[in-house]
Amino acid sequence: MSSSSTTESNQQSAKTILSRSNEVSRRVKVSLASQTSKEFLAEMIGTFFIVVLGDAATAAYKLRTQQGDRFDYMAVNFCFATGVLIGVSATISVSGAHLNPAVTTAMAAIGKFKWSKVWYYLLAQYVGGILASAVVYLDHFEAIEHFDPSHQANITGEIFATYPARFVTIPGAFVDQMIGTSLLLFGILAISDGIKAPLKAQPALFAVIITGIPTAFNYNCGAILNPARDFAPRLFSALVRYGWEPFQPLVDIIGGQRNCWSTCWWYSRCLVIFINN
Repeated sequence: MSSSSTTESNQQSAKTILSRSNEVSRRVKVSLASQTSKEFLAEMIGTFFIVVLGDAATAAYKLRTQQGDRFDYMAVNFCFATGVLIGVSATISVSGAHLNPAVTTAMAAIGKFKWSKVWYYLLAQYVGGILASAVVYLDHFEAIEHFDPSHQANITGEIFATYPARFVTIPGAFVDQMIGTSLLLFGILAISDGIKAPLKAQPALFAVIITGIPTAFNYNCGAILNPARDFAPRLFSALVRYGWEPFQPLVDIIGGQRNCWSTCWWYSRCLVIFINN
């Protein structure tokens, strides 16, 4: 009698645990199915592809030139463009494929995106950039230790972030980043809002932009264009023995971010009105 009662009690406990487990599983599935979760994952994954391919190519460029090999920097721009092509193709129908904090905040500033979504879009983009940086660092760890065991920002630190040339002043760096990021935002708006290119065509068109602008505006400071590609890897590099030197040229990020807003405003208030008339 006592044994039977114990068995029934154990069976009941097992059923309760199974029921709770199923409820937790159901809630997780519902959470993952929510639009917010989908958009977060899309922005994180899309940004990851841009940064992991671009920074890995930058690592190849820096490390090969350290040992005297020739490596065309156009290949780096091509890899960033490939990351854009993959990232945008995978996410444009889910989140709109911003994949760039400057794009997200600028679109919100001109009323083309909800401010309530900005915080988790930015979080997703920066998380994607940090994860990509970790992958690149892990993959090139032995090479970095061989060529730059002291982890200097102006040697292998440039794998993860851009730095202004020695002759560039703070105002010069600010202007340089304003111009590059303005051209990027103008190109994005012209494709998505101007000619209203089909979604299937937009990834390739954006990839062309990401090939052209960094090629033209790379000499002074390196073309950041995307804070998630620069600030997130910069933060990661500071955590892996590069110290706080990577945070000295923050004018690049500030200049680019600020001018994204002004470019979007000018486009939406002036150019679009002119075209429509």
